[in-house]
Amino acid sequence: MLAVSGGFDMRTPTEGAAAVVARFPQGKLLVVPGIGHSTVTADFSACAARAVHSWMTNAAVPGTCARPKALVVPVPALPAPGRAKPKHPATPAATFAIVSKTIREAEAAWLMTDGLSGSDARIPALYGGYLVATSGQAFKLVRYSIARGVTVSGTLKIAKSGPPLVFQGTFTVGGAGAATGVLGLQGTVLRGALGGRLFG
Repeated sequence: MLAVSGGFDMRTPTEGAAAVVARFPQGKLLVVPGIGHSTVTADFSACAARAVHSWMTNAAVPGTCARPKALVVPVPALPAPGRAKPKHPATPAATFAIVSKTIREAEAAWLMTDGLSGSDARIPALYGGYLVATSGQAFKLVRYSIARGVTVSGTLKIAKSGPPLVFQGTFTVGGAGAATGVLGLQGTVLRGALGGRLFG
């Protein structure tokens, strides 16, 4: 018996798989680090799929899988929510930091919900606006906000398959709490102007 368990599986944790495997004298447990419940299909390294194939053909099954690369750049800590009614705009530097985090959060939110499926369901942001897929390779932000008073609108598309995926796009930054302007993303480089200050 072979049990394949995702190291991040919260639905059926590895401890449960280990308990089942322990009941079989020839049972084997393979933990795939960094993967959740859909172990075989979510493991882009294919280690889990190869292990299942090896087990089915009576070949040697690996004892471990290497941790796969993240599909998206890790999402940084979200910014403080900000005042419900900002009295004045944030500095250009503070706005730039919020927009950078907003874009990373939106990439992850898109992949966790409708990413790559092409579904046109609207995914709401924390403080207003939404994102919506425009194809299986792109999505649009409409006044997307993860910090009060700062909105981001524009389109992101996959520029290079990963992992990690590399995105590109152009954004308009607005809102009562923002230094407004336009920014462009190319891979990991975000540049443009906010509140008259150049970035990148």
